[in-house]
Amino acid sequence: MTSNDNTTEQLLSERLSFMDIDDKTLANIRSLSSVFKQELPKVLDSFYRKMRAVPQVSRLFASEKHIEHAKEAQLRHWDEIISANYNRQYAARECRVLGYFLPARDERS
Repeated sequence: MTSNDNTTEQLLSERLSFMDIDDKTLANIRSLSSVFKQELPKVLDSFYRKMRAVPQVSRLFASEKHIEHAKEAQLRHWDEIISANYNRQYAARECRVLGYFLPARDERS
């Protein structure tokens, strides 16, 4: 593990601590996984049905395939969250999606 890896692990730990997410919280999130996996597709179907009905929003999607891709990305995103496996790989994926990188420790203010 490199120094940068240690910094990232420390930042993740600090962020989880800030949000009061401890091992018990992670276990509770994981215990709800099957409910989320069962209900989320229905929730997203309803959400995207509403999105299609609003012209200002529906035009953000080029096609039905584009909407399906967005739904699949949402399912993957929520699967990551409910896995409660918040580690370096999780942080790297989320930062890529959000378009930023975790700063090195000495870059934080």
